[in-house]
Amino acid sequence: MKLNPPQAALYGDCILTVLLSDKDQLDGDVVYYLLFSGSSCRHLTSTKKINSESLQTVTPAHDCCEPVKVSLYASKAGSPALLVTEESFQFVQDEAYDAAQFLATSVGNAESLESSRLLDELQISSRDIQVLDNKVTLAFHHLTLPAGWNVLGLKQPLTEGVPRETLMHFAARLGLLRLAWFLLQQAGGKEALSIQNSGGATPANLALERGFQKLHELFTQEGGTELEGYITASQVIASGDYSVRHHQELDIYSLTVKSQLGVQYGSVDHDIQELQKYMKWHSQQQQQQQQKQNMEKINSLHCLFTNVVMGVAYCPNSWVAKVIYLHSEALTIVINEENDAADREFSCILKHTESDGVVLGVLS
Repeated sequence: MKLNPPQAALYGDCILTVLLSDKDQLDGDVVYYLLFSGSSCRHLTSTKKINSESLQTVTPAHDCCEPVKVSLYASKAGSPALLVTEESFQFVQDEAYDAAQFLATSVGNAESLESSRLLDELQISSRDIQVLDNKVTLAFHHLTLPAGWNVLGLKQPLTEGVPRETLMHFAARLGLLRLAWFLLQQAGGKEALSIQNSGGATPANLALERGFQKLHELFTQEGGTELEGYITASQVIASGDYSVRHHQELDIYSLTVKSQLGVQYGSVDHDIQELQKYMKWHSQQQQQQQQKQNMEKINSLHCLFTNVVMGVAYCPNSWVAKVIYLHSEALTIVINEENDAADREFSCILKHTESDGVVLGVLS
């Protein structure tokens, strides 16, 4: 087994490719898991099979810089997990983690944040900015911020009208969308939006001036509430004896167990069973949420269709609803504008298809 890359940052969420040797490739319907064993905690992650020779997973967030042992286990229903092979792996503190620590401790320090303006002189590509944004935000998620931490770094109310640089200005200056979204969820985040720096600019002003449209929308709430999807960090789905996280993009789960003085870890088989239980529970929760959203869309469809039928004589001829298609709980509504439509009268056609879908057409 070869791990690529052979190390990852403390905050995790790095895609890890597992290259299997010939002897590591097992026949049959087996599921592979990786166990990361550290000095004070261990992590069990699910994997995704890419082909017969490689797997993918997401590195877990770890609590300290150290080498750990990574064990590959093969699990099959009704049989104990089989240890296939082992390899060493390193958790490190990278530049993004250092940057997040510096920024977190610089809140309220005008001199430190003013010095960040020196970054304006650097020519940083948009791709490098996206990488920086993702990594620094992941590092912030992993940091243990002190109790009472505030984006403004204030223990007392801000003096109104006094200009100052804030972390939100820093994010706006570089176009760090994910970091800005994270900061808005923290104490003082929304208050920072109204503060002007020494140049008289608010974070929204800076974002607009520099052409960061999505960031400007986030700051002004012009569609900004839809930006949660830009956060790519694994999300905690359970905590307690086990901390379980889910990486939605790759659909990878991880289970973390912290060591307790005088208490031995449970067996790997037990951890695999626990992880499988949480995976099944979370999948069911997602299905129920999706069904709820689909029902809301279906109800909206019924209201829309009813309104079209009742108001058919009053529909302006500039709008023609071409197709409303509902199939297997998936809903798409397409409305086309027809400026040359001559007929004000509409006919409503309801057609039941042979499948489990229904097509509603409103034609001019």
